[in-house]
Amino acid sequence: MEEDKAKIQEKYITLQNLDKQIKQLQAQFQNLENQAVEFHVVKNSLDILSNTKLNNELLVPVCNGIFMKTILRENTEVVINVGANIAVKKTIIQAKDLMDVQMAEVKKIQKNVLTDMQQLSEQALSLEKEINEYVAAFARKE
Repeated sequence: MEEDKAKIQEKYITLQNLDKQIKQLQAQFQNLENQAVEFHVVKNSLDILSNTKLNNELLVPVCNGIFMKTILRENTEVVINVGANIAVKKTIIQAKDLMDVQMAEVKKIQKNVLTDMQQLSEQALSLEKEINEYVAAFARKE
């Protein structure tokens, strides 16, 4: 009888761990979705900038909710931070292509995360069924 309780408790703990992993994957998926949206916004912003006439006044975000007036002097190139405090000049087309590559990578990772979530969900359902069967069998013994 104690062995049955221990087995049920062990499976329940495993089920809780699976649930925790699924929630972590859901959070990771949401973060990836946010990145994909951000890449899309950047791509649209690049389109807008490339179609904006030179010497137009713009509001440029300094940080969240703070903007600065500036004059557009260049609309064919951007400077991209590539890491380690290194920045390189790229054309608008190259920058948009980079966004496309990054969006494709995010979608690929999202697909893998979804596959992992599905596998864990299937394991959790199977384990939940086992727990219910153990509990029912245990209740019959009492």
